[in-house]
Amino acid sequence: MVFPSYHLFSEKKIPDCAFRQFEPQPAIGDKLSHILYLAALAPSSHNAQPWTAKILSPDQLLISSRPEHWLRAVDPDNRELLLSMGTFCENFAQAAEIYACHAEFNVLARDGFDEKIVAVSLTDCIPGIQKEQTLLERRTLRRDLESTPLTTADRNYLLERKNETDYYPADSAIGRQLREIVTASNRSQTERPAVQAELAEWIRWQASDEEHYGTGLTPDTMEMTGFIKWYARHFMDKSDVLSQRFQAETNQLVKEQVQHCAGWLVIRSQNASAGSIIQAGRTLESIWLGAKKRRIAFHPMTQPLEEPGGQDDIQQCLGSNVQFIIRVGYIRNYPAPVSLRLPLKKILI
Repeated sequence: MVFPSYHLFSEKKIPDCAFRQFEPQPAIGDKLSHILYLAALAPSSHNAQPWTAKILSPDQLLISSRPEHWLRAVDPDNRELLLSMGTFCENFAQAAEIYACHAEFNVLARDGFDEKIVAVSLTDCIPGIQKEQTLLERRTLRRDLESTPLTTADRNYLLERKNETDYYPADSAIGRQLREIVTASNRSQTERPAVQAELAEWIRWQASDEEHYGTGLTPDTMEMTGFIKWYARHFMDKSDVLSQRFQAETNQLVKEQVQHCAGWLVIRSQNASAGSIIQAGRTLESIWLGAKKRRIAFHPMTQPLEEPGGQDDIQQCLGSNVQFIIRVGYIRNYPAPVSLRLPLKKILI
């Protein structure tokens, strides 16, 4: 396959955030470097970025997972890993369209423990609508979600994929029930030492850790500000995450967060197969990217799907094959992304 000769990418479009800079890899060329760079801006649990890419030919790639980035405590079945692979694939597909390429995905994984996840083939196609800026700017937002009800048009947008999505306003019976389930599940999760210890391993309190790892959560991604952020960067470490004070503050924060949103977006898979779960990840990312221009913020709240009691509650409330529960709401100002990213050279194998 021959890539188009034009070059659409401009570094000045990249949000001003350390450790997110585009560094083309000469061995694979600027265009494929750019597609992979945009793909790797996809969301993942704990921002673990569990993907690798192997270039088999100019139009054939193999996407695999990194066992060292598996979340064995909070995601023992690697369900969330497959969802993260789905968000990566959706970003890849939309980035490829910028270069007049259609990405075809062949799921290789039988379950979340297969390291080889997806084979990707690229073919020429008509250039799609440029979505580069949206891919660059998408982020998770936890604060300042408004409780203003979504317009009919925006609700219809979230529900375009009728067999995969449901939406429940915050003041509906199910909306109120989800608020209680999320709060209870979060409280249960903070009481599990293995989960808290794993979380502690993925928080980068100091700038030196950010630079060393390029993955994980930071005070910025947790939306700390002012003195709290300064204190966290200078005095907090892994031991704080295991403290009763940290757990109590986390529970209080979640209790406050669920009070402020327009409603809850639920995304389902057709079944429990690896391919169906990956597709649910693609569905989430596709909707998320389109929601940004509508000023709708997304805050995935995964606790009920990670806790046994929460799973039972969700089954009774929503039925089977629920893969995402997302707190959504309008936001006045959509800030630039701040999450860490691995450099492209560490994604390529």
